[in-house]
Amino acid sequence: MHKDLDEVIEDNVNCDICIVGSGPAGLSLFSEFQNDNIKIIILESGKINPSSYHQNLNEGYSIGPRSLNLVSSRLRCFGGAGKLWAGVCRPMDNYDFEKNHFQYSGWPINYQNIVKYYKKASELFNLNYEIFSSEKYQKQTKLGSRFNEFTRKGALINGVTYQRVNTFDRDLTNKFQEKLFLSSNFHLITNATVTNMMQMKKGKISHLVATSQLGRTIEVSAKRFILCAGAIENARILLYSNLYKEVKNNPYIGSCFMSHPAFKEAGTLITDKDNPKCEYHEDDLRGDFGFEVNPVERKKNKILRHNIHLSEARNFEFTQKKENASSVIMKNLHILKNFTDKVSCKFLGGEIGSKYWNLDIAIEQEPRTDNFIKLSDNFDSLGKRKIEVFWDSVNNLEMRTVSEAVKTVGRESVLSGLGICEFSEPHVNKEIFKQDDAINHHIGTTRMAKSKDSGVVDLNLRCFGLDNLFITGSSVFPTSSIVNPTFTIVALSLRLGEYLKNDLQSHGIN
Repeated sequence: MHKDLDEVIEDNVNCDICIVGSGPAGLSLFSEFQNDNIKIIILESGKINPSSYHQNLNEGYSIGPRSLNLVSSRLRCFGGAGKLWAGVCRPMDNYDFEKNHFQYSGWPINYQNIVKYYKKASELFNLNYEIFSSEKYQKQTKLGSRFNEFTRKGALINGVTYQRVNTFDRDLTNKFQEKLFLSSNFHLITNATVTNMMQMKKGKISHLVATSQLGRTIEVSAKRFILCAGAIENARILLYSNLYKEVKNNPYIGSCFMSHPAFKEAGTLITDKDNPKCEYHEDDLRGDFGFEVNPVERKKNKILRHNIHLSEARNFEFTQKKENASSVIMKNLHILKNFTDKVSCKFLGGEIGSKYWNLDIAIEQEPRTDNFIKLSDNFDSLGKRKIEVFWDSVNNLEMRTVSEAVKTVGRESVLSGLGICEFSEPHVNKEIFKQDDAINHHIGTTRMAKSKDSGVVDLNLRCFGLDNLFITGSSVFPTSSIVNPTFTIVALSLRLGEYLKNDLQSHGIN
């Protein structure tokens, strides 16, 4: 059943599970209960379709050296981020869950605890999980076939495969809207922004308060509450809600904010092939392919995870400061031959790769408590304090990760006879590190940990100090890895769904 909050007659409603947010986290969590006889209420701040009023509730302040767009990077409507993301997927690796050389690394769960749910997430998105580790698939991609030197045994660089979910499947409203709208057990309430969580006794949330655009309020009581509102809004709800000090004063609520900063043209790879041969590959439009320094080298150099993307550097040739008549003739002959070679190759169904390639590097961020979210002194249209995000400049470890990635590409290029790699001028003078983030992966702020001394939720995503409040989404990631977060968000939410089913069944609810 679906209703706009302004259409709801009751002032108080009860359910078994209340899910806050209808994005990938909320809907994948819901999918675990779609065949069960329990009552679920999903509260969505926005309406079925985006509206400017609800988008304005995202307004806040980016107060750090690095700029973050808080409005356009989030979407308040049914489906949430599922309507924004590009559908790029890859599971995290064993390495991501381990305690590593930087502070606050290590998850309270390991890869084996989540791989089952990665496979379920693959089914949900109609992906083939085996492709992520398929050498055959790697060799079919443009970059995998063009730079097969980087994927050889013993290489300092590894190839990394990503899959892309098609447009229909990446928006989970396409799978679950009918079930939600027609069922009497499942209630989607839109235009319902959570404006308070009330803790009336120790260890329990008694109810949530949701408010509509017109000021209509409703109290929602539940046996279990789950925040699925994104890394920024999950923290904001905790910060402005009526919670006991032992919960609200947790210093990790809002701290360790992370994203995936990307730095374009950090270096240039110059291959030794003056006239690259006509190459053939079977590009699979479902995926993407990149490279990364292998785990042994990463640990030895103590750097962060990263993604190395290679793109053709157009018109890099013939950049002499002064050309004489002979060089002009040679230049024109070269251009003509290059053109005819490319046309001939294209006619045969192949492609001639460039001799010059840009290296774009995206990195994971080190979790730092000085990257944080807090409440401002200004209020939104519902009377709740807007958010402030302090996102600091790239630190030395993050800069060194980019530099070591370029250096390692250079070493591997020489060792394999591929060519040479040079730092770009903006890299040398550190101008690239002033580039603003274009990826908008919001991560951290309610981190998962073994105890409240180092995080906000436990390994089962239960909020420390509150028996009936759970949080899921990228806000619970202790570290960000380098892979796009949505696939892991869905896997964690499916894992939480299974845990909650067992939890409710142990209390006689099913």
